Amino acid sequence: MAKVMFQFREPSGEPALDEVQRRFGLHDHEIDRQFGIVKVDEQEGLYTMLVDDAARERVAPNLDGTDPAVGFFSNPRIDTFGPPQP
Repeated sequence: MAKVMFQFREPSGEPALDEVQRRFGLHDHEIDRQFGIVKVDEQEGLYTMLVDDAARERVAPNLDGTDPAVGFFSNPRIDTFGPPQP
């Protein structure tokens, strides 16, 4: 299944992966545990994680649609534009 970036706010500090899973109703198989939770902006309480794209349909309606920093974002592959330069 394709992975997407899931960004959310947690103003009370860095959350545990299990807490986020319960909060958003994510299933074990939908979470990339190796990626974990990444601090994007600690002062703003903004964090991101990788989840299966299938979780989007179930989770998105429960998010605050007025916050443009929160939600699901694509996770494009980052690669070189050509052969390595000497």
